[in-house]
Amino acid sequence: MKAYRMKQRFFLIYSVVFLIALSICSCSPQQKISQSARREIINAPVLQNANVGISLLDASTGKYIYNYQAEKYFIPASNTKIPTCYAAMKYLGDSLVSFQYAENDTAIIIYPGADPTLLHPDFSRQPGITFLRNSSKPLYVTAQQWKDNAYGNGWVWDEYNESYMAERSALPVYGNIITWHQVQTTDDLSGDSSMLVFSDPPVNWEMNFSIENKDSVFDVERAREKNSFLVYEGKERDKQKQIPFLTNGVNSALELLPEQSASRYF
Repeated sequence: MKAYRMKQRFFLIYSVVFLIALSICSCSPQQKISQSARREIINAPVLQNANVGISLLDASTGKYIYNYQAEKYFIPASNTKIPTCYAAMKYLGDSLVSFQYAENDTAIIIYPGADPTLLHPDFSRQPGITFLRNSSKPLYVTAQQWKDNAYGNGWVWDEYNESYMAERSALPVYGNIITWHQVQTTDDLSGDSSMLVFSDPPVNWEMNFSIENKDSVFDVERAREKNSFLVYEGKERDKQKQIPFLTNGVNSALELLPEQSASRYF
């Protein structure tokens, strides 16, 4: 309970800092910003025992308009998701561009837009996939405009097997995650039971089973450099495990696209 209260307190502190900092951004004179920062954040009783750093950048000029202990090292809190979510909901609208395309008499060329909802199980409406399925022309995909790396700066590379470490890519599909299932099935005639392991979406990648599982818990591990999976069978009747797959640019995504929207990459 003590640990929970501590986390709850840090959640409150960081939330207060970031939300107030957002309100300060609307002020124009630098002196007014400094006074507001000291009154609302730096001298706030609830933050007297907290480590506080403030850095405000004017995006239009590229110059910093206020800094307080900005040179110190801080560990980013998960609560930065709060202002990130606020900004996304305010400015992104209710839909994203899945891709742009150019069409001629013989083919359609797709320019992916890094839409994270493409074929994601949480989004039943898939207008981009519907468009691809309804096309009778050959499809070609180019991601030459994609300049980012699969992992961002500061990402912990050795956590590549964790569900929260899905790679970034120009054409993410299924959230760049494979969901592995272990389900116990029973034969209606004999009554014998057996374990069934399958993936969603189905994949043709290498899969091996390990007979060494001391904990008897269902688990899946991916090789770091390729889409090769090692499955540990557990005793659970119904269990699932989410594992990021190696995107290989957009090549893995093209392998996982439905057959109706099969395409080529160049």
